[in-house]
Amino acid sequence: MTPDYTQYSLAELQEALGIVDERRYPENKAAIEVEIQARIDSGAYAEQEQAQKEQHEATAKKRIDLARKLKPYIAKYLIGTGAFVLVWNILQRPALDGAFQTAVFVIGMLYMLGTVISGLAIHMRKDWGTTLAIGLLCVQLVEIASTAFTIKVLSALGAYVSLSSNGDIGFNASFQPGVFVTAGIPQPFTIGVNLFVVWLIYLLVKAGKATDESQAGD
Repeated sequence: MTPDYTQYSLAELQEALGIVDERRYPENKAAIEVEIQARIDSGAYAEQEQAQKEQHEATAKKRIDLARKLKPYIAKYLIGTGAFVLVWNILQRPALDGAFQTAVFVIGMLYMLGTVISGLAIHMRKDWGTTLAIGLLCVQLVEIASTAFTIKVLSALGAYVSLSSNGDIGFNASFQPGVFVTAGIPQPFTIGVNLFVVWLIYLLVKAGKATDESQAGD
């Protein structure tokens, strides 16, 4: 029995046309094509297609507007956490034994200084500030640990989903500001993705897109 395709929406017709088995149900495919053509002839196809486009654009605009509203708070987060870590590292400066630990400390301080600068640039509405912030946040995306070393770059907050070589899947939230490089800790190889940072990068990309569109409109 052939379904009543007149009751299908445009999206449902397109989906049905893509999955129908032409060999087993040739009459169904023919009926779908007839219904699609009928809607094209009547103008209903164009109307539904325009409605779908407008709905998609409205959803995208809502996401961009949200990112734009949150962008100043991201700037404050970058400034605040970067400055906090800088001051904390200066006050709690560890004993630096050797060139390696000194290099890690200096790199960490420069990284946090860059975080503060990116936040200030975003606050002053400099386009390069968003690019710098995204680049610095990308460094925080991944945490890697193995029997030989552990590397973690975290300005303040982390929400990690991790996968270990022994098959363990885990989730952990942490507050460990700074740059961590340790060696010789026995543990299985683990890689973690910082979901909090993924969200921040997503918002900055969306907010950057909103800026580009507004400039193009001007």
